Amino acid sequence: DLRPRVAIRVGVVGHRAERLEGVDRGLLRGTLARLLRQVRESAVATTADVRHYRSDGPRLTLLTGMADGTDRDAVDAAHTEPSWAVHAVLPFPIEGHHATTQEGLRAALEGCAAVTVLDGVAGRYDAYVPLARVLVEQADLLVAVWDGERARGVGGTAEVVQHARRDAVPIIRIDPRMPSAPWPEDLRATA
Repeated sequence: DLRPRVAIRVGVVGHRAERLEGVDRGLLRGTLARLLRQVRESAVATTADVRHYRSDGPRLTLLTGMADGTDRDAVDAAHTEPSWAVHAVLPFPIEGHHATTQEGLRAALEGCAAVTVLDGVAGRYDAYVPLARVLVEQADLLVAVWDGERARGVGGTAEVVQHARRDAVPIIRIDPRMPSAPWPEDLRATA
């Protein structure tokens, strides 16, 4: 079959668990699941005309750095939605993570369709910069769970959002203080 298959990659970036204190994480996961369902439904509708696209449906991939917090909430949401594959992109090898984090990370990776380990060095201030670059370069759409505050470190959520704005990657933003009300950023206003 020479007809093209629609492939959509959704990157997710957001605050870690400690920055989500007081946030209704169940509501956040529900909002993430709803967004992924809407992307899937749009992709399926686009490919409904089998004269132009392959009949086996779209390929849907969630790209995530697998940090405890937003990333894992998005993975949980993807696992509740049919058709989504999770591609974990780790900033550095698992052994670079704290011992208490390694077990949970290994368990979370078990359900992933693909795992890519970048060459960042744990403990370096710039360890997350390559991950930020991959998320923006590989994503067709970025979902950002971000409070809008300035960056607290290199390669964090605010920096990923800035890169996505610069590269004109569409962004759907979720303010963790209002997790049920996502909105698309206007690319014209941020370019």
